[in-house]
Amino acid sequence: MDARTKEAGRLMDEAHKAVASGDAARGRTLMEQASATGDPEALNGFALFIERGIGADPDPERARPMFEKAASEGSVGAKLNLGVALLDSDDPKEQKRAVALLQDLHANPPAGAAPQNSTRMVSAGVLAKAFLFGRGVETDVERGVDLLEQADSTKGAEPDVVFLLGRTFESGRGGREPEPAKSYRYFLRAARKGHAVGQGVEEKDEEARTWYERAVRKNSAHALRGLGFMHWLRDPVGPRRLCAR
Repeated sequence: MDARTKEAGRLMDEAHKAVASGDAARGRTLMEQASATGDPEALNGFALFIERGIGADPDPERARPMFEKAASEGSVGAKLNLGVALLDSDDPKEQKRAVALLQDLHANPPAGAAPQNSTRMVSAGVLAKAFLFGRGVETDVERGVDLLEQADSTKGAEPDVVFLLGRTFESGRGGREPEPAKSYRYFLRAARKGHAVGQGVEEKDEEARTWYERAVRKNSAHALRGLGFMHWLRDPVGPRRLCAR
């Protein structure tokens, strides 16, 4: 590791610590200092701060050329972020470029700059949305769902990927059979990862449990089964322990 990379890494670590402690403005200043070293990953980090509005107002247009520059200099993170930005464009040519970029990262994740498996998983999640919604490529729901499952193979997928898996098994898409219990678990995971729509599922879960408990107190066998099923979803070992008593 050369001196430039080492200094950039130190500043980036300090920037993330500052943001985590609630001082986004200082974090932004530190990330800008890191990018000034010329390190491509630091430039990608600063572009991400700009795009998301960390420490200032969001400015995606300013971030875009920074992602381009960092990607051209070898930043794997910038290539992924650029792929996301291009896919979100309304320009079909940019969407196609995004798909080509992401497919290359997915098939040939660069070694050294980032964990290969992580790069493959993240690119799979973004590509899944391209195939599911026909952005930059012909719609192919089955291929999209395959990629969603691949993106979540280590249970570390982004909240929107987990939510889309919930939708998949809720309705039965991409050649999958509808599986309400599996769909429910995905929705709960999405909610707990902070997915805005998925959080409504977690709220309904708590409300449903409350009503089941009220009905159980009135000796409803149906409610008892429903409550037991909900506990099983949260802790599959629980019912076996209960039956063993």
